[in-house]
Amino acid sequence: MLLVACEACTSTPAPRADRPTSEPATAPSGPTSSPTPTSEAPTSAVIRSRGGSLLVRGAYPRVASRCVRYRRPRLLARYPGTLSVKRSDDGTLALTVTLPFGDYLRGIAEVPPSWPRAALEAQAIAARSYALATTGWEGADGEPLKTPICATTSCQVYRGIPVPFDPSVRRWFAAVRGTSSEVLLYGDRPADTVYFSTSNGQTYGNDEVFGSAPLPYLRPVVERDDGASPVSHWNVRVPFDDLASFLHEAG
Repeated sequence: MLLVACEACTSTPAPRADRPTSEPATAPSGPTSSPTPTSEAPTSAVIRSRGGSLLVRGAYPRVASRCVRYRRPRLLARYPGTLSVKRSDDGTLALTVTLPFGDYLRGIAEVPPSWPRAALEAQAIAARSYALATTGWEGADGEPLKTPICATTSCQVYRGIPVPFDPSVRRWFAAVRGTSSEVLLYGDRPADTVYFSTSNGQTYGNDEVFGSAPLPYLRPVVERDDGASPVSHWNVRVPFDDLASFLHEAG
């Protein structure tokens, strides 16, 4: 499990929540670790990148699967900031990355960096707004965000620095930088901008998809530009025997 904890930085005092910016961390280079003192084997450790980044390799916990060719997911990632590692009773590890807010946004991987610039900028604004709305930010400059945010599609996907590094990701960096200070607001608070890539021409309310309380600014609408999404239309070949097996299992 990977969680991300951030520090939000704003360019204007509270309560104006519409102008967050990033503030780079500054420290000497070279990672250090600080395991929790204990007389037994340590169950947690803190590893600081000291201005650089940390390369993490591992495997996700095994899960029961009915897939014929199930592949256990692997983790290969590079994270800036500070990495906290905690061991659970079952031997699995939980990772928490603590880093400046701007570095967090640059590590978001929700859309391909090859998408049009306007789409990347819209995604950057949505990601920034969602993170501020869901992590307990109260509007103070440099305030540590109270609630860590998960790094999966249950929140929004954070992958850190690409491994291996893909030069095209610089287009995403430019979108984050180009929309600095831009946040979607509802009243005087960042909007809870849950999102998805493709609607097939008709969106749903946030309560119908994400299970949260109905929000007045996320009501169903007709979307006439959905065909621009590369996953709006797709096809897949399914052998007849496989299809028969699927239908049989479904009853």
